[in-house]
Amino acid sequence: MRILAIYVIVFSVNVAHFGFFNSRPSNAQDGGNAAKVEAEDPPKLEFKNIQNVTVDERSLSIRSMILCADGKSIAVGSASEDIDILIDVYQWNPGKNSLARVVANLASWNGMFGAPSACIWKRLDNGVEFISVGAKPENAIRLTPGVPITGIVAGNLEKGFAVQRIEGGEFHEGTGVLRLWDIKSSKVRHDLNTKTSVKHVALSPDGKLLAAVGLPLSKFHLRDVPENSGSEILSVWNTKTGELVYRRNMGYYVRRVQFSPSGSRLLCAGFGDQFLVGPNVGYVDVLEPRRPGWSQRFELNTWIWFAAQFFDDRRVVVGGMDGTIRLLNTESAKVEATLTPKQEGIAGILIHGQTLYTGGNDGTICAWQLLSK
Repeated sequence: MRILAIYVIVFSVNVAHFGFFNSRPSNAQDGGNAAKVEAEDPPKLEFKNIQNVTVDERSLSIRSMILCADGKSIAVGSASEDIDILIDVYQWNPGKNSLARVVANLASWNGMFGAPSACIWKRLDNGVEFISVGAKPENAIRLTPGVPITGIVAGNLEKGFAVQRIEGGEFHEGTGVLRLWDIKSSKVRHDLNTKTSVKHVALSPDGKLLAAVGLPLSKFHLRDVPENSGSEILSVWNTKTGELVYRRNMGYYVRRVQFSPSGSRLLCAGFGDQFLVGPNVGYVDVLEPRRPGWSQRFELNTWIWFAAQFFDDRRVVVGGMDGTIRLLNTESAKVEATLTPKQEGIAGILIHGQTLYTGGNDGTICAWQLLSK
């Protein structure tokens, strides 16, 4: 069994809890083998706080953490408590304990994504520019089809393509289209019609599969919202052929989607509609797009908000809004370990090698060394 003995680095900012939105009831779908994990009594984790560092004097939450191309530093995205859009991006080197703000006040004309290392995109008059966090401006890569491009949500610069969310809609719900651009030729590879208001996407490590989740577009255009409209739809596409290879009604609000290291499994995590399932109910699903019908679901007594990631192909680390971190085993359907750090809810997670980084709603980042026992 793995247990997490902890070395902690904390970025302190005075931040309030997230404010969540309410919605009409949704019908949760059968996620396969449901696992009630709160009945378990997993081992606790030991930890040691070694350093406290202030990131910003404003009230910001640590929402996104992506490894930089140098393999040593981390791009840290901060956000306010009530919106999904990142505000600032910092580059943090844990080994040197150095911190620098690299982008301030992100807006609709720029953003950050993993490509697979941390990358900033910036709208140009004739396209869009990509630059790795920490790289020099002259090393930027450009996609120039002759028109401004915004809404970049994913990409793999090594494979030479980027994914754009086509904006639009009366309620800014989007058009449901994800556009795959070939960077070298500046031409469109595929337009993928998800029929959802795409909020979160993920690429497999080899760049061959693209996963997207969102609410049905019909939800935004009906006077009487159907009961199941709070259930987000997962779609998985082949990026080479543009073929839809997997689709599933998840039955809850999905706030995190990610492929496993091998690319064979897919993680979805989020929270249920409180009017249907009650308050503070979170879900974690592990699926296999190439194996329709198989899944493993964990139900937790806390909402999951972005903080979920594969530790390996069979285990998942999840951080809840209750401030607890859980190591879930999808083979045994059990919790292998838990940890309750002094963070006001866990909003983001990054695993690099044998180190786990957790971002809190209180503006803190904690580093945990993973040790076998």
